[in-house]
Amino acid sequence: MNKKRFLALCAVFALGAGFLGGCGEGGGTSSGISSEPQVKLWSAPALEKIMRDDVIEDTDPASLTIELCKNEVEGAQFIITPENGYKVGFFDVEISELTNADGESIPRDAVKIYLQKYINVVNEIGSNPDLHAGYIPDSILPFDVAKEYGENTVKGVNQGVYVTVETQPDTAAGEYTGICTVTVDGKAYTLPVSVTVWNFAISEEVHTQSLFQIWQDELMNGELDSSDEMYEVYYDKLADYRVSATNLPGDDTLEGFVAAAQEAAEDPRISAFAMPYTSVYIEGVGSDIDYDMTERYLKGLIYASTEEVNLLDKMVYYFGALIDEPQYTNSYDVAGRIFDGINALEEKIAADLDEEGFFDDKSTEFREHMLDTLLNIPNILTTYHTPEYFDDAELTYCPLFNEFDGEENMAVYQQCKEANGSIWWYGCMGPCHPYPSYHQDDNLLGARILGIMQFDYGIDGNLYWAVNCYSKQTSGTGDALRPADPYEDASRWFPDWPTSGEGYLFYPGLDYGLDEPVASLRLESVRDGMEDYEYLYELDRLTEGLSGYYGTEITTDAMVSNLYDRLYHGVQYIPDNENFLEVRRELASLIEQCGADNKLVLNGIEYAGDSATLRFLAAEGYSVTVNGEAVSGNVQGSGRSYVYTMRMDQPSNSFEIALTKDGKTTEVSVFAGGRTEIVSTLDEEGDTAILHPNDPAVEISHNADPAYA
Repeated sequence: MNKKRFLALCAVFALGAGFLGGCGEGGGTSSGISSEPQVKLWSAPALEKIMRDDVIEDTDPASLTIELCKNEVEGAQFIITPENGYKVGFFDVEISELTNADGESIPRDAVKIYLQKYINVVNEIGSNPDLHAGYIPDSILPFDVAKEYGENTVKGVNQGVYVTVETQPDTAAGEYTGICTVTVDGKAYTLPVSVTVWNFAISEEVHTQSLFQIWQDELMNGELDSSDEMYEVYYDKLADYRVSATNLPGDDTLEGFVAAAQEAAEDPRISAFAMPYTSVYIEGVGSDIDYDMTERYLKGLIYASTEEVNLLDKMVYYFGALIDEPQYTNSYDVAGRIFDGINALEEKIAADLDEEGFFDDKSTEFREHMLDTLLNIPNILTTYHTPEYFDDAELTYCPLFNEFDGEENMAVYQQCKEANGSIWWYGCMGPCHPYPSYHQDDNLLGARILGIMQFDYGIDGNLYWAVNCYSKQTSGTGDALRPADPYEDASRWFPDWPTSGEGYLFYPGLDYGLDEPVASLRLESVRDGMEDYEYLYELDRLTEGLSGYYGTEITTDAMVSNLYDRLYHGVQYIPDNENFLEVRRELASLIEQCGADNKLVLNGIEYAGDSATLRFLAAEGYSVTVNGEAVSGNVQGSGRSYVYTMRMDQPSNSFEIALTKDGKTTEVSVFAGGRTEIVSTLDEEGDTAILHPNDPAVEISHNADPAYA
């Protein structure tokens, strides 16, 4: 058809029939004739990456469901999928006010809408069964900006929309509802929105440390601006995600560093920062650091400290350019020399402070805390345990995530922590799925699970080498650099390296006229993991008080170890999003229970044969039933202890606890598992069908060989 004639026909149809849809690319079928929009709106867990061009038949009806506590950010997503060759011209998204039954609301500015942008991942790790090469969602562009730039359309099979809700410490607990209106080529679709706010808050303060490197010179390749001001924009944006940049913002002077450290000390979002340093070359010795500079900077922080604020509390050493990954750079000698030099310098400064009379007008507690902090500043080395090089050195080992896998390895690093005060870990190119990672071709759960693992394993900090690698290396030599298109080039490393997304969690805002970077779904998961850590931190705080109430030791680990087991084995995580969300609900329920008046404490489930036994504690003065049966407890401190055993004979078994006082009943459900059946033999091949492993990676098959009986 002649193009002019085609456009004229569109105009006639539009005037005659009043069509709202567009012509050509939008508002029509593949034949170009305008029609009613043919799209499917559907939902998937926010942790699930829905690739742009994957055809997915089995989908859930579109809705936005978010569960979170107070002072948290959590997301949800829905997908727009055209059908029958329909081409979407444009779509818009609006969300109504979210209100609860009491008329309270979550402010509109606490709800953010983003367009998921896709990046073409051409390299495959090959070990992740859920994702493959192709267009994977990663950057999240504010939706109003997407509309401004005409990107509110569907370019492939699917288009994801990501929505976040942020609560405040004083947000009322309960369920908030509203409507999400999606308008596709003039036709409006409505999606229900449900936000459940749990009755506890996580802290403003971040309680696990991190150092994520912002490469200031790389800002030029993405933002065309590598100024101190732009660095500070990135630093502040990273802090909004509860992540600390390696280096403080500001100028390179001592005064500028101290001023920035004072701001960091007062900022609850900042958990750590690294001491700046200068490298020197000593004839006949080799590379080292300028200890005179380090001494000036350490003393600058100490003399600016007060009784209330110790400026060394968040500081660490990380001499990455000199001693990073010595197993590859053979810099063991340099590292050992620096560790010895730093230890000697700290001892010297401690003596100087007394001689200079620094503590004369200070309290004994201040002096003890300052000296303890000074002499135990973490000195981070990115390598695995190497006692042959660092047997007596005071250092903080920081191996890759996977180095902690296995009980023997975990025990080694716990000993390192006991000896030197702290232990960190990091990811850099590796490891790959099924270990945690920030790779684009890994599940988002791979980035999020690190928060819970860090708490479980007592790991003090997380290091990451770059969040803004905006140039692409064309060889493995490190010499040839060319600017990348950050929104198109998934791999910033040399072409045959398989880990896409490595080295960046941001995209430059310059492409869209923004004065701040564009975040990624992976960075959203990093923040969510940091908030999951705070869940456990809050539970730990509550269990300390409960230990006193019940007159017995109550530990967080005893309460949640069974939850850990459902999420990962060692450091290999179970890639089941629904399972993770269910565990998170149960964790939230535990926190609510421990903070409630009934002081309910679940001490775990014990399994024997085809039965399960639950032990729990509750405050005095409550009548208690489990599965409808009244149970009486024994006195335990100021409360009571209870024991209840049930048969595991149903497809799904749970302990239904009801606690009643003054006419008010609180109900708590504790999932115990599926039906348990005692089997003495598995004689036939079909007998194995009754076995259902919790780990989807485990396969069970029948072996007729009597040797395996």
